[in-house]
Amino acid sequence: MVEVLKSSFEDLFPIIETCIRECSFVAFDTEFTGLTADSSNTETLFDDGPARYAKKRRDVQQFIMVQIGLSAFIEIPHENRYRVHTFNFYVYPGSFGSVNVKFLCQASALEFLCRHNFDFNKFIYDGISYLNEEQEKVLCNEIEELSVATDAEWLVYSRIISSVLCVGNSHRLL
Repeated sequence: MVEVLKSSFEDLFPIIETCIRECSFVAFDTEFTGLTADSSNTETLFDDGPARYAKKRRDVQQFIMVQIGLSAFIEIPHENRYRVHTFNFYVYPGSFGSVNVKFLCQASALEFLCRHNFDFNKFIYDGISYLNEEQEKVLCNEIEELSVATDAEWLVYSRIISSVLCVGNSHRLL
């Protein structure tokens, strides 16, 4: 397993990209700060797939993802087996301009993470920053409004943008 942090992402990205391009299939695993925020979203035996998905989606949207596991399975021809490359990404929403994410934590989820050696320092200090589409639009609008900003303000915002969007290497963290 390869641990992927903000400090190592740029170096590891070409390897990750190659593994994904060459693989037969991928598997994902995610860890969140909680799973159930509202007891009204509890599944029942009468829920069909879309209803169950909608309930889970409503619940999990109040929490944040803290870690993404990605395994790329590459078939070894004529051997009837696969070689697997696993990457473990610590992700942290960070704050950018007026984008300052608020989220819930569930005690049982944090206890689970602790029992499984989750490193909260890596999560906060070296987690890979990301924005969702709505947050990206807000930040882009703020940047457009900075057309009259001072050089110092523009330098700060341009560093934030490049750290989130990684434009120079044609990949984006969202």
